[in-house]
Amino acid sequence: ERAAEYLQRLLGRGGVQGRRGTTATAAHHLAWVYLSQGDLRLARSLCGRAISLYEEIGDERGLSDAYEQLGCIVLAVGQSEEAVQHLHRSLLMRRQLHNQQGEASSLRHLAIAYLTLGHLVAAFRHELQSLLIYHRLGVLSLQRMGTMLRELLTWAIGRRQWRK
Repeated sequence: ERAAEYLQRLLGRGGVQGRRGTTATAAHHLAWVYLSQGDLRLARSLCGRAISLYEEIGDERGLSDAYEQLGCIVLAVGQSEEAVQHLHRSLLMRRQLHNQQGEASSLRHLAIAYLTLGHLVAAFRHELQSLLIYHRLGVLSLQRMGTMLRELLTWAIGRRQWRK
């Protein structure tokens, strides 16, 4: 609640001062707050606002983050195929920017989206790529990677609706 309050003030201040970068970033972060609270309508609206502003000012890094966020939002409302489109867009942008941590994050969310679609092979391929990048960056130990893969496999076995 405190984060939402602070970000709302920042969003308003950025708008009043005409600072599109500040407004975009505040909208983007506030969308994460609302997504975590389950207010998907407001999260999507703020994410859309951030995307528009990031496009206007040419902020490719912010735009790649916002497309990942949009993928997560539509995934939360059960639109997995649309989520895959946004997450792929984010992934491609992050690769062009050489943003490896962002690339790993997009790959991880893609794995989840593919899993919800029942595409087990694609899900595990993206998950493995994500985990390898995180490990190479020093973010994950081999033990934690194994745990994360087991968690994904356990979830996938519970679904039992697999496609290539």
